[in-house]
Amino acid sequence: MNTTTRKIGCSLPLHLPKPKIITLDAYNTLYSTKVPVMQKYCEFGVKYGLDINIPIDCKKMEQSFPSIFKKINNKYPQYGKKCGLTPEEWWSKLIIECFQSVLPHISEKRGLPDGLLDDILASFETSQVYAIYPDLIPFLEYCKNNDIVLGIASNTDPIMCKLIRNLGIDLYFINDNNSNVYLSYDLEITKPNKLFFDYILKRVIYQDKSLTKNMKHDNIDELKKHCYHIGDEKHNDMEGASNAGWNGILLDRMNKYGYFGTDIYKNKSSVPIETQLAIDKIDNNLEQAWVTCLQNKNKIITAGPNQFVISTFQTLTDLFQQQE
Repeated sequence: MNTTTRKIGCSLPLHLPKPKIITLDAYNTLYSTKVPVMQKYCEFGVKYGLDINIPIDCKKMEQSFPSIFKKINNKYPQYGKKCGLTPEEWWSKLIIECFQSVLPHISEKRGLPDGLLDDILASFETSQVYAIYPDLIPFLEYCKNNDIVLGIASNTDPIMCKLIRNLGIDLYFINDNNSNVYLSYDLEITKPNKLFFDYILKRVIYQDKSLTKNMKHDNIDELKKHCYHIGDEKHNDMEGASNAGWNGILLDRMNKYGYFGTDIYKNKSSVPIETQLAIDKIDNNLEQAWVTCLQNKNKIITAGPNQFVISTFQTLTDLFQQQE
């Protein structure tokens, strides 16, 4: 892995173009679960009288999740949009199969206790399950105060809009005149497709033509140098954005990809790395992740052309402020 590490505040030079547009991924970037997703499922199951052993069955459900998600997504693509399902119905099917992985007698026809699915779905739209990290609001405020256009670019469904409203961060991305929320569900394109980022840039320029002011012939390639996308997935976020001509930033709070030293998967089981990453998407513990990310808060990694890795938003805020 050919990378360069720089500490914020030291003499090593790193100049990033002044940001004009910053988009962020949603899950595990804007917000994260307080405890692992399957732990919450199991806790609700126990509440409704299911015979579940939380430590053991949580682990079984976590191991089954990647294949379940893939199966449901292949059968009902785009969160059910093309199949006449609502996102809530799509997630219900996934939740049922997660419980089936530890309680085989459960089926869609002979399903879970009345109210359980509705209770789970409702909680996953609120701060009962999700929270934001302490460094998010200061970063969003910095962007707002410096006239940086903020947007959300995520491979997800519209339930996300309910969640960001309930978490109190929606107004950074949505106002009376414009919305800069771009979801794969609506666009019918997914990251890392270059067209995803191209569409966003075209739309943002349409809403704010001043972004190309003083650029020769409205040079889009010049503007792309001032565009940033931040997310927690190396391929979809960092590489996807950089391949589209943007600056791609990987927010890796747990050092899952190993850019800050030995990664957390070294010497672990023979589970394929992509499967392990899929499990870790739902295995987040916010308090633990916050403590871990602070160990690398003053570091920024150059991972490739227009590709950077950080562990906190504060790292980026500090760097942008130094360059003002």
